[in-house]
Amino acid sequence: MAIIKIPYAKSFLQADIPDERLIAVLESKAHTYKPADDEAQLVKMAMENPIGSARLRDLAKDKQNIVIIASDHTRPVPSR
Repeated sequence: MAIIKIPYAKSFLQADIPDERLIAVLESKAHTYKPADDEAQLVKMAMENPIGSARLRDLAKDKQNIVIIASDHTRPVPSR
């Protein structure tokens, strides 16, 4: 019998799974991830190397006004 601890709120729930019913356990390592660079460097790299778009400075060239919208964790938005 496998005992699986599932994160729940600030604690865990325990699930007892019979061995014959368990194929695999997928465990996230997100809580131990450490980026190679600091936040400022990561933002700079992203601004210099956008995915599927021209650089922001090129998009804004010769424009009078621009708007930049960024989602954050304070409100739900339908973005990844």
